[in-house]
Amino acid sequence: MKTRLDLMKAFLSDIEDLKHKNEVAKAILTKLREIIYETDNVLTDCILRDEYKKHCVAFGLIPSRSLLFSTRLATNLRHISTRMESIEKSLGSFLRASDSLEAPFCKG
Repeated sequence: MKTRLDLMKAFLSDIEDLKHKNEVAKAILTKLREIIYETDNVLTDCILRDEYKKHCVAFGLIPSRSLLFSTRLATNLRHISTRMESIEKSLGSFLRASDSLEAPFCKG
């Protein structure tokens, strides 16, 4: 998940200038930005939860609601993964269409 997030962030920075030229690129960038923020939030929640658990153990406390957190996390990760796959397909289609439009102009 982290690798996919990093790749999406890199892609976002690479094509930021396209959003002014193409409505499809704008729509994809918006969805990409949303999923990056959502994924980053889930990863932050996991880090915070891990820190919370460490402190609870250090003080002899039992972390509560672990099952609820795990269930919500699994649901969020499935949802994010599905959305990432959809965005990746859209990007692939967009890039193939862009290449086919540019191909006639690139021929000598």
